[in-house]
Amino acid sequence: MDNTRTTSRLREIIAVFVKHGLNNGIQGFNNPYELRKAFEELGPTFVKIGQILSTRPDLIPGPYIEEFNKLLDDVKPEEFNYLKPIIEEELNKNIEDIFIKIYEIPLASASMAQVHLALLLTGEEVAVKIQRPYIKEKMLGDIHILKRISRFIKRVIPEDLVDIDNVIEELEKSAINELNFLVEAENMDKFRNYNKDVKYIYCPEVYRDYTTEKILTMGYVKGIKISDIDKINSEGYDLNDIAVKLVQNYMKQVLEDGFFHGDPHPGNLMIYKNRIAYLDFGIMGFLEISLRRKFNALITAIAMKDLDMMTNAVIRIGDFNSDIDKLNLKKDISMIYDKYIESSLEEIELSKVMEEIFNVAKKNHIKMPKDMVIFSKSLLTVEGLVTILDPTITMMDIVIPYVKSKLMNSDNLKKELRENLLESYLAYKAGLKIPVSLQKLIEKINNDDTKLGLNVKDLDEIISETNRMINRVVFAIIVSAIILSSSLILNRNLGPKIMDISILGLGGYLFAGVLGFWLLISILKSGRM
Repeated sequence: MDNTRTTSRLREIIAVFVKHGLNNGIQGFNNPYELRKAFEELGPTFVKIGQILSTRPDLIPGPYIEEFNKLLDDVKPEEFNYLKPIIEEELNKNIEDIFIKIYEIPLASASMAQVHLALLLTGEEVAVKIQRPYIKEKMLGDIHILKRISRFIKRVIPEDLVDIDNVIEELEKSAINELNFLVEAENMDKFRNYNKDVKYIYCPEVYRDYTTEKILTMGYVKGIKISDIDKINSEGYDLNDIAVKLVQNYMKQVLEDGFFHGDPHPGNLMIYKNRIAYLDFGIMGFLEISLRRKFNALITAIAMKDLDMMTNAVIRIGDFNSDIDKLNLKKDISMIYDKYIESSLEEIELSKVMEEIFNVAKKNHIKMPKDMVIFSKSLLTVEGLVTILDPTITMMDIVIPYVKSKLMNSDNLKKELRENLLESYLAYKAGLKIPVSLQKLIEKINNDDTKLGLNVKDLDEIISETNRMINRVVFAIIVSAIILSSSLILNRNLGPKIMDISILGLGGYLFAGVLGFWLLISILKSGRM
């Protein structure tokens, strides 16, 4: 972006912010509605910036998330004459040598790109996503301007409300990713591979020969929007079945694959040929194995309503620069705990619990991983879709049996644990809970609100006996190691020999025998086997 345009755009941004009252210090920036209106007035790049921020409750407070969710991609389509040169330049061919026909009126028009229906020379029907002219330069230019004015913004917005530098840094990373369609193509291939054996999930095929950083060509999905209940019903689909399969697959994406769709709103989900089709893979979440295990522990803690387990799970998942006040964190989490303790498992809204836990983490200066936050927001969207599809069921109705069935199939899970987990789940299903008063008494004890006296008799003798036991175990391991080493030496017949037998190996056996005999005598003398 040249200096003249930068200066002009900077003046425009400041003028729009002033117009919407954002020059009145914190009072101005404390008005999410006016900030959204300012973003809309500043055009497509700020609309996209707002949409990206709406997926990141770890970066900005809830009221802003709610307001930015209202930012619509109702953007006037770019004239096709401006897009045609981009297609030809990116694919290095005349458009007639690529498509039999490409429809000039777009199927969809968004802030960053628009999608056109086309026919390849092979006759295949495809959707072609084309980046708007100069959108990358404009968007990164606007982010650069935000960096320049960040010092001013920090003066009027407290750091504990929004960390501006972190917001801009994350914004730039997200924008660069979304502006590279090769990243989205890679996401689609990866998602399709993970779900290749799931018969009811569909992901469009990517046509690599017709895909670049600015062009994404994929199979055309002519389906029914997942929120169009009347149309889905008229086609004879089972809404309950769709809801159950949607949640089961989404939990598979998160808990098994560690690679999940980060923006599963109704516009990105369609019912297509008896399958749930996912679209738009610009925002994806990734949970590595260790993070998945920690997240599983958090889900289990929520399901079991275990306050200590919830607190420890949050600490393990999060990232913090200084020592945290664990008692204060536990107290904050206990407020969530008290709120849901009397609810049966099916009454709990998992997304709301997760959101509240993440808010508590933020309050206690614990930074949750970006992808966990993306999942938390996506979970809220999926939960909303379940309500639209079948209001008679809840997310937990599907999640708990799914998680339980996966645990039941685990080869590494002990039989006793499986049985206990099953019994716990059935007890919850039947509403058989420990009386609330007793459960709260237990929590008081755990929270150090009640003191217990403990007197252990003969503690020194117990410690002494434990030391003797450990010494014998170590001694036995050493004897075993000598026997094993001697066996290897004899097997290879190493070192000096007597009658063609290794002296080292034979000596090792004799030494091990003496030590073993001495160990046996000491055990017999003690009178304890």
